[in-house]
Amino acid sequence: MLRSKGLTEKVIMLGIDGMDPRFSRKMIDEGKMPNLKKLVEKGSARHDLRLLGGVPTITPPMWTTLATGAYPMTHGVEDFNINMKGELDINFAGIYSKYVHAEPLWNVTAEAGKKTLVWHWPGGAWPPTSDSENLMVVDGTTPGALGFGYAMRDWEGVLIASTKTPEPMFAGNSATNTSTLTGDPAELHRSHAAYTKRVTKEPYWDELWNEFKEGIDGFNGYSVNKMMDIRTSILMDGQSQMEELHHYPANVTLSPISEPKDWGFEVPAGAKEITWLQLFGKMPKPCLILKNEQGVYDRLAIYPSKQHNQPLAIVEKDVYTKNVPDFIPTRTGGIENVVRNMRILDLAEDGSFIRMWFSNAFSADDNRVWYPTWIFDKIKAKFGPPVATGQLGDGDLDVINKCNLEQWRQAGKWQADSINYMIHEEDVEVVFSHFHGPDMSGHTYMRSLKNRDDSKATEQDIYNCAIG
Repeated sequence: MLRSKGLTEKVIMLGIDGMDPRFSRKMIDEGKMPNLKKLVEKGSARHDLRLLGGVPTITPPMWTTLATGAYPMTHGVEDFNINMKGELDINFAGIYSKYVHAEPLWNVTAEAGKKTLVWHWPGGAWPPTSDSENLMVVDGTTPGALGFGYAMRDWEGVLIASTKTPEPMFAGNSATNTSTLTGDPAELHRSHAAYTKRVTKEPYWDELWNEFKEGIDGFNGYSVNKMMDIRTSILMDGQSQMEELHHYPANVTLSPISEPKDWGFEVPAGAKEITWLQLFGKMPKPCLILKNEQGVYDRLAIYPSKQHNQPLAIVEKDVYTKNVPDFIPTRTGGIENVVRNMRILDLAEDGSFIRMWFSNAFSADDNRVWYPTWIFDKIKAKFGPPVATGQLGDGDLDVINKCNLEQWRQAGKWQADSINYMIHEEDVEVVFSHFHGPDMSGHTYMRSLKNRDDSKATEQDIYNCAIG
């Protein structure tokens, strides 16, 4: 039991990855972050918001240090990945609790009788290391967003349908700026070549890319990886891996626009047909571009097949549409329910062109890293499954402003609603939680930020130092 009475019955430890303390202090002083000001005044913090950190300043070591109070050389997680005895190109994700040699604070509070919730903590949280009935742990298997590691079933990208496109095609990692694409397949070839030259500088990249393409030629469904902590390293030049986080190229699926054909029901008058290729181009979804009463094309209906007269969703132009239901085939012949977020960025009034962003597909039912699993059931019933998030942005300003930032706002709200429910309805007394949105967004467009007049270094200089 705790040996002394605390000043409060409830405690929340909330960390925000990538949230610069100097910038945050500046925003508080200018009155632009009133909620953070309230948290600082009600909680405990230095005036400048700085903390004494450890080395290296990498996600798993630092979050494990925050959880245990021990430095990396003490708790044992000294990098993002851990190399065990054996083959040098096999690494293990340093985010997992089985590699931590120090006790986390949540075990202490739970075993002292406090109902404790550890919500998506990216360092030593999963799997749980205490059998106390007071301990509840949700995810923690990847930094990103909750579900980013265990629940992802298909990659994000951009759908472009155009009268310039001769046939449906999937082009993986083919464009860092989709706003200039017109639907001409030749544009993607040039874009992919430019990306390959700039980012992946190793001479054996073509060989690796061909192996990847050969691997998906026989792709017929998703297979859940049960060994979530094992990784195979691919050696790249010094900056390539971090460069890729910034110049994150979109998977682009192209489709011609045609008159509806072979549908099993009467389609709306004036509708135009396109095909959305999912799962690396292996699973086509038929869609109809629809027009309104004024004859203007303004929405897209997505169908499970041409024989189903009820669409999975109808996405309106320039409206962020969340939790669109979809399904993914599994390798064992089953079907897994997933959710995506979507937004139509461009849609010609005459229906001759459409560009739509779509998020990663997250499983709607996977509760493997929710302990105990009843938490998943209650949260999903009240707030829906984890919000699908991703990394796209780079040169696409509309993708950044209308999609990337919005998905993180939605993820933050979902997380806040869920934790508040656990506090007020499930009597949780201690919360350890974190949010990675600023860091993930920073990777996407940090180097594109405008430099201040009084800057001593450019954003590019800062980025090079960070990866250097």
